[in-house]
Amino acid sequence: MMAWILIVATLLVAGAILLYLYFRKILARSRRFEAELKHSQEALYLMRAEREELAALMSHDLKGPFNRLFALVQLFSFSQENLNDEQRDYLSRMHQVSADGLGMIKNLLDYRRLSISELKFQPEQLDFAILVATLLKQYRLLGERKRIAIGAKGDRVSVVTDRTLMTRILDNLVSNAVKFSPEEKQVAISWESSGGSLTVKVQDQGPGFLPEELPLSFKPFARYSAKPTAGESTNGLGLHVTYKMVERMGGTIICESSAEGALFSVTIPVQVN
Repeated sequence: MMAWILIVATLLVAGAILLYLYFRKILARSRRFEAELKHSQEALYLMRAEREELAALMSHDLKGPFNRLFALVQLFSFSQENLNDEQRDYLSRMHQVSADGLGMIKNLLDYRRLSISELKFQPEQLDFAILVATLLKQYRLLGERKRIAIGAKGDRVSVVTDRTLMTRILDNLVSNAVKFSPEEKQVAISWESSGGSLTVKVQDQGPGFLPEELPLSFKPFARYSAKPTAGESTNGLGLHVTYKMVERMGGTIICESSAEGALFSVTIPVQVN
């Protein structure tokens, strides 16, 4: 009897030792995995930081030349009477390329700034009608090239809001409307103030969105069935950046689509004077 007890005890001790060694091996492997994971996370963090820094550097360095090119083309556009039809066409194409490039760089910079909460809300008093009129001057040549009539209508109202964010929101929405509108159509910008809010609407006469695309309309790098109608460039960031900027300003943006085109409605809390 004692012999059996001794055998069982020996087996139990041996099993316990084997179990201890097994768990020790698992623990060592787990610690090694944690160390490797930490190293990988640090490497990933450094890689992301380098990528962000490179993207910011490239975007910022490219923005300057595109800004100067865009301004130069705008300057030439004021003296078109001295140009023949072929030269006017080249000038219009240069304007389109510089506007597309500048727009994409701005969206990339804004996307990065929004992702790291670098874009701050800085309210100031501004005449909203003048802000819209100044912005639409940039689209005169683009509208003429596609024979698109760009109209604006709204109250002559002075509001307190962020000029930079508001301009970028309108710029993206008008740019999209012009890009996706066929020739000889209309783009309409309207606004009205009510209480402590300002509602701005941008309506185009393009193909709009498919029903299944509407939930994706503000996602980054989204692709849609509709394409720019004159070969313009798009990177799928404009509407996402717009949505985030509206959100940063404490507002809302809604997209509606029908056979008559797309309608974007932005409502922003403002101080109206």
